[in-house]
Amino acid sequence: MDKVKEALKRKRSIQGIRSVVSEILGCGPADMQDFHFNVGNHKFRGIIYLKRNSLMGSLFYFWDNKIGVIKGYPKIKYSDDSRLMNKEVVCEEKVDGCNILVWRFPDGTLGGKTRLTPYWKGHKSYFFKDKTWEELLREADNGKTWLQIEKLLNDKNVIVCGELYGSDLPHDFVKYKAPPIGFKLFDIIDRDTNRFFPPLEALRLADEYQIPRVAVRWQGILTSKEVERIEFELSKSMDIEEGWVAKSYFPDEKDSYFAKLKTEAIKEKCWELTKSTIPMSIIKKAVHKVLENFPELKTIEEYLPKVREELLEDVEEILIEKSMDRIKESIRWTLTPSDADLYKLVLDKMKEMKDRGTDLSNKGHVLSNLSNALGTGISGGKLFMLYQQAFRELE
Repeated sequence: MDKVKEALKRKRSIQGIRSVVSEILGCGPADMQDFHFNVGNHKFRGIIYLKRNSLMGSLFYFWDNKIGVIKGYPKIKYSDDSRLMNKEVVCEEKVDGCNILVWRFPDGTLGGKTRLTPYWKGHKSYFFKDKTWEELLREADNGKTWLQIEKLLNDKNVIVCGELYGSDLPHDFVKYKAPPIGFKLFDIIDRDTNRFFPPLEALRLADEYQIPRVAVRWQGILTSKEVERIEFELSKSMDIEEGWVAKSYFPDEKDSYFAKLKTEAIKEKCWELTKSTIPMSIIKKAVHKVLENFPELKTIEEYLPKVREELLEDVEEILIEKSMDRIKESIRWTLTPSDADLYKLVLDKMKEMKDRGTDLSNKGHVLSNLSNALGTGISGGKLFMLYQQAFRELE
């Protein structure tokens, strides 16, 4: 990140940002997505970095003509695949909700983003079609949390990282009864250095500014034996807690690193390879995460690679291939297109096939391709009816 920030000082265009990020971070065009927003009288434009590593979700941008960086919040590895084994750690509760980062722009405006979206303004929550993530955060704890975050960001040049959760938001494993919408801070990023605060310092600052924050569950050396003990203990509270996040501050790097510890029962759901397909609960979780982060996508084919990436975090690739029909079905039913929308998907798919030289009168071949594209959730009768309508229009 330090190398990128230094190299960006000499750039004056989005293409210049792309070239720096590509060269230094070793990524391709698909790992970067452009964005452009108006914030008051200012231009906020740049790229969001999408590659799944420690910088995933980072923003490299211009504020008018001044270059800037917002460090993203990475996906967290399991403890046995992390740098934290045999290190002194702080374990915090893992809240089941939507990851939100909040900072202050130079003009004083509060900015925010989810993990893979660059800015919350105008970005509707998938599950609340009439509200943005910004509006939902303003409602947390009856508006008090927003005011306390504002106070912190007035005093400190930091990014507040937390989870938006509650009974009004959909969840995958934990069913919260209260509050309707709440927020819990779990980390703070120093914007001057683009590094995480030590875990306990972040929580201390949250307490100082009266911002709700995650609870500390345990501190100690994270050995394999401790991991087994923790996972056993978590199995007793899986209805009210998804798991823990272990954190350790590395003084030499002046940064914090994380690892997740989930209840054994939930882990088994995530990577149970004895079954021929992935449990639907795990598929739905991956689909919901993609819907939160990429609301502009409309079709199954657009969502499929994103859902695949989410699933690769928890399950083997071979199981994803075996579960492809179930994945497509879950995406289709989550998107819940109307018959008219579904017809358009069929029509567009058949246009593509016709352009490739496919004989659309070959019902078996065309229907098989449509089923693969749309998933098995649509009945054979409806699919055939839509095929006939599209065939008549195209022929």
